Amino acid sequence: MAIQINIFVDSVSWRDPGGNLNIFLKSENLRLYSGLSLRFISKKIYTAIFRFDYSFQIFHKPEQTNVGLVFGIGQFF
Repeated sequence: MAIQINIFVDSVSWRDPGGNLNIFLKSENLRLYSGLSLRFISKKIYTAIFRFDYSFQIFHKPEQTNVGLVFGIGQFF
């Protein structure tokens, strides 16, 4: 078992289903997050990785969600 702590910065954008691809580049759809990640790596379960990410939005707008908690399984990096 190994434990890893990461600090990250993540830039994201999205569009509504069926929308045009140029919507990804509009400033109102861009978000910049920073956060911490805690990863547990198990050698006994085929090097499975269990991760917990906590992030917060750097440039917060009142109508947007500004924090997040994510649980993931099996991502290498």
